[in-house]
Parts: sequence; structure tokens; C-alpha cells
Amino acid sequence: MRYITDTTEFQIEESTIVTLGKFDGRHRGHQKLLRTMKEFKEKLGYATAIFTFGSAPAGVVNGQSLTVITTNMERRANIEKMGIDYLVEYPFTEDTRHMAPEDL
Repeated sequence: MRYITDTTEFQIEESTIVTLGKFDGRHRGHQKLLRTMKEFKEKLGYATAIFTFGSAPAGVVNGQSLTVITTNMERRANIEKMGIDYLVEYPFTEDTRHMAPEDL
């Protein structure tokens, strides 16, 4: 698995199935998304990528630290075990917070 973190400057060159979320590995909806990604990977041969934020967005929004279910390192290990090709932990900053979706 390729781990991309702490940068806004990256590009995945191959055809890729991407999903967005926190992906702590326990949420049933996320598990279903991951299974669907794996099915498309097998069917189409595309790489798989999870796009998430490296820091808790609420901490940037309201200045409070949050309790998390899994740490970033635990999430990374879990996602790697699932066979995902890329994990992107995009920095969540004030600039990111105010960015238009099409600019991301």
C-alpha cells in the first residue's frame, strides 16, 4: 500500500477507484464501501484508494480535540490488511476547510 500523508501535492497516475471517509474499520457502511471497491478492483483491474483527512476536522473547526476510535496508524494498518492500494491522509487546515469541492 502506498501511504500519502501531510501533503497536498500528489497525483495517482493509474485508473483508481476512490472513496472518501474516516474509515476506522468498524462502521458497517465503510465495510460495505470497501467490499464494493474490492469487487470493482477484481472486475476492472483498477487500483483502490481511500481519501481521508489526517487530522480530525472538528479540531480545526471548533478548536476542540476529539476522541477517536482508532489512531491514524491503527487505521493505516487496518486498511493495509484489507488490500487497499493507496491511503491518502490529506491535511485538514483552514484553507482546506474553505476550499470549494471542485478545487480539491
